[in-house]
Amino acid sequence: MANYCLKCGRPIPANGICSCQSGGSHNPFNSGNITGGMNGPTGKVYAGQYSDCIVDSSEQVIDSLSDGAVKTFVSGEGLGSNKIFFTNKRLYIKTKRFTLTHGLSTLNYNVDLKDITALSVLHINPIQVIVIGLIATILLLLSNVGVGIIVALIFTAIYFTTKGVYLSVSCAGGTTTTSLKMYSYTSVMSFVKNLRKHI
Repeated sequence: MANYCLKCGRPIPANGICSCQSGGSHNPFNSGNITGGMNGPTGKVYAGQYSDCIVDSSEQVIDSLSDGAVKTFVSGEGLGSNKIFFTNKRLYIKTKRFTLTHGLSTLNYNVDLKDITALSVLHINPIQVIVIGLIATILLLLSNVGVGIIVALIFTAIYFTTKGVYLSVSCAGGTTTTSLKMYSYTSVMSFVKNLRKHI
């Protein structure tokens, strides 16, 4: 297994001295790795994963929530992917999803950390939808079984499409809210807690 430089994240050459330590100059973003974050071996974030989002090549990724198409699909978010991360300068949210109900939706959002005025995590669990659906289903099952089953399916679909965790970011330009259904509440709160330390 290759050893990686703790400063820039590049593989250490055979002589054991990275060019960033020996006075050579290179940009960690061009080398493929940057330090920080939660992804990759030994805590490195691979720049290629975020290079289509980052505004300034001197930025360093600090923490991230990213996923692929399979995780997004399984969570009920349709086909697509999310890249949600922050650097030492900015918060980036890039989502791309396709659902039968909404079609293709994309969000490319970045904001300077110093411009963020509020962060909130919304944990929505619309239990009232299940209660109303259950009452309606019981009443309809007494008269018509087929209609009762259809109503039960409709209320179940409404519950699962609205249930989830959402991240809301406010700045002078307005508020942006994005769904984070594919992440556990604990991992979202850990990400937000870390982000708040850097604002």
